[in-house]
Amino acid sequence: MDQLQSLVANNLHRYRQAVGLSHAALSRRLRDEGHVISPRRLRDMEERGGTIYLRDLVAFSRIFQLPVEDLLSPLQQGK
Repeated sequence: MDQLQSLVANNLHRYRQAVGLSHAALSRRLRDEGHVISPRRLRDMEERGGTIYLRDLVAFSRIFQLPVEDLLSPLQQGK
């Protein structure tokens, strides 16, 4: 896993946990928004740096109500 994949994987995991969603619950929320990602693929994204497409980042930013840049940036103090 390269550095950017690792960063996005860690941020995805952190934001998912911060809003209290399991992989299955996040998958359902994404599906309700018209973006299908299985719980297994979500887990792979977080644990093994599975491929994350731009459309995935946009969907995550909508669910987590944050800019895409936050998923691509290192953790800032106070966040």
